[in-house]
Amino acid sequence: MFRGRSRAALLGFVCLLASLFGCLALCAAWEPIQRDGWFHHAWYRDHDLTAAEIWAFAKSNYLYSNPRLGEIVTFLSYAPAGLHRLISPLWTVATVLAVVALVLGRWPSPRDPDHVRLSVLVAAMLVASTPGAGELFCYRPVTGNYVFGFLLQLLLILPYRIHLGAPRRRGPAFAIALLGAGLLAGMTNEHTGPAVIAMLAAALWWQRRRRDRCPPWMITGLVGLVVGYLALLLAPGQSVRYTGMAAHESILDRVLARSLSDSLLVLGFGAAAAALVVPWLVVGRLARARRDPRPTPLDAADRRALWTLALAGAAMIVTLLGSPKQGWRLVYAPSVLWIASVAIWLRPRLIGRTRTILLALSVTALGAEGVQLPRVQHRLHEEFADRLARLQTARGAILTLPSYSLGRSPWFLGDEIHERAWRVVIARIFGLAMVSPVPDAGAPALVLEHQLEPPLHDLALPVPPRVAPAAFPEMRQACLALGAELGRIPDHRLRSAAYRLDALDPAALGGRPVLVCAHRDGAVIEPRAASHPTGRRTWQLELDLAGWQPRGAIDVYAITPRWTVRPATVVDGTTTVDVETPGRHHVLLCDRIECFLAGTFSR
Repeated sequence: MFRGRSRAALLGFVCLLASLFGCLALCAAWEPIQRDGWFHHAWYRDHDLTAAEIWAFAKSNYLYSNPRLGEIVTFLSYAPAGLHRLISPLWTVATVLAVVALVLGRWPSPRDPDHVRLSVLVAAMLVASTPGAGELFCYRPVTGNYVFGFLLQLLLILPYRIHLGAPRRRGPAFAIALLGAGLLAGMTNEHTGPAVIAMLAAALWWQRRRRDRCPPWMITGLVGLVVGYLALLLAPGQSVRYTGMAAHESILDRVLARSLSDSLLVLGFGAAAAALVVPWLVVGRLARARRDPRPTPLDAADRRALWTLALAGAAMIVTLLGSPKQGWRLVYAPSVLWIASVAIWLRPRLIGRTRTILLALSVTALGAEGVQLPRVQHRLHEEFADRLARLQTARGAILTLPSYSLGRSPWFLGDEIHERAWRVVIARIFGLAMVSPVPDAGAPALVLEHQLEPPLHDLALPVPPRVAPAAFPEMRQACLALGAELGRIPDHRLRSAAYRLDALDPAALGGRPVLVCAHRDGAVIEPRAASHPTGRRTWQLELDLAGWQPRGAIDVYAITPRWTVRPATVVDGTTTVDVETPGRHHVLLCDRIECFLAGTFSR
C-alpha cells in the first residue's frame, strides 16, 4: 500500500513540474519582443555572441549601466539559439522547489504524498498570487532580473533554514561554495539585499542563542552576501542609472522627500500583493470540518521561519520607499516570502476537508493560469510576427503599425507602441524617422496633404496618409522625411507636401489648418520657436521663420497638453506665453492663412 502511494505521489510530482515547465516553455516560445528586449534584439542582429562579447557586456553594464547579475542572464536569454525556451521556465520551476524546501526545512521528496500536495499548493500560490504573472514569467528582462535574481537569494537562504531545523556538519568546500553563492546573490537586487542580509544575520543570532557554534559556512555565506551587495550598490554604473536619479540623492533623502500620498502608493503596492495571499489564509482557517482532526501546532523552528519570512517581506516593501522607481515587479520577492510564510501556516492544516478544498482551489488556479498565459502569449506571437515583418520590410521612413488586440492586463505588459519612448527606440533600431500606431477611426491624426504631378493614389505612396500625433520632435522628423520619400517616386514631381494636425478645434483658430512642416517647390518650411523660462509660469519665445513668408501679422499660441489653445502676448517685440497647466506645451505660429507647430516646452 505504501509503495502504491509512493508511486502515485511520484507520478503526481512529475506531472506537476512537467506541466508547469511545459506551460512556461510555450509562453517563452511565443513571447514577443517588447520594450527592453528591442535593445538585445538589435544587438544580436548586428553581432555574433562570443565569450569576449559576454565579458564586454558584463563589464560595460557594471561600469556604465545596470550592474545587476540578472542583466547578463537577460542578455544571454535573447541569443538566437532560443535557449530561453528551456532556461526561463527553469527559473520558475526551481523557485517552486526552493519555496517548498523553505516551508519544509528540507528538500521535498517526490515520493512523499504530503510533500507533493504542498508542492501543488505552493505552485498555485506562486502563479496566481504574485502580481503580474505575464510580466514576471513571460518577459525576459523581468524574468532574468527578478525571478532568477531572487531564486539565487532563496537558494542562499535555504541552507540556513535547513540547518536551524536539523543541524548537519559541512566541510570547508561548502563554506567556500557559500561564499561564492553569497557574492552572486548579493549582486542580484538592491531592494531585496538588506532584508536577506538581516535574515542570515538572524539565523546566526539564533544559532548562538541556543549556545551552538556557528559553522564557518554560515559566516562565509553572510560575508559573501554583504560583499556582493556592496559591489552592486557601489557599482559605477549606478551613477548613470535611472538617468542619474539614484546618484544625486541618498536613499534617506528619497525617503524623506516622498509626500504622504507617494509613500501610501508604495505601501499600497505591498498591501495589494499581501491581499493576494489572504484567500488562502481564509480557506485554511474556515474550511475545516468538525470531524477533521485539529492541526498539529508548529514547532519552534517553523514558527521562527514563518515570522522571519513574513517580516522580511514587509521589510522589502519598506525598502521600496527609497527606490527611484516603482512597479509590480518590485513586489515579487516580498510576495514569494509571504507565500512561503502562509504555506508554513497551512502545512499542518492539509488534512480532511481543508486539504480537499485547498487542493481543488490550487488545481483550479493552476489550470486557469495554464490556459490564460499561453492563450495571451500565442495571440501576441501571431500579431508580433506581422509587426516584425512590417518593421523589417518598411518601404519608407515613416511607418504605422496596428496595435495589439490585447490591452494591458495581469498577463500582458501592454503595447509599447503607445508609449513615445519605445516608439523612438524602435524607430532608431530600424532606421526610421517615425513609428506610429495606426490612428483609430475618428481619433486625432496627422493627415497627409500632397500635390504630385501627375497625381498618385494614396495607396501607392511610400508614406502613410494618417499618422497618430506624437511628441513634437517625432512629428517634425516625420514631416521632414516627407520630401525625401515623395521626391523619390519615379516619373512624378513633388510640388508640395505636409502633415496637417487635425487634433485641434479649427474654430479656435478661425479655421486655419495646423501644419507640422511643409515642402513647397523644393523648399522646406519649418518655422521654429525657441523657449526660455522667465518665471514660474511664463516663457519668452524667439521666433525663426525658416523659409516661411507669413501673409499678414503673426499670431502666437500655446497649445496645452489637453490640446486647448491659449494666445501669447507681444510687448515691445518680445513674445511671451503664460500657462497654468503642468505638462508639455506646443508653440503655434499662425498667419491669416495657416498655422505651424514651431516648438515645445514643459512646465
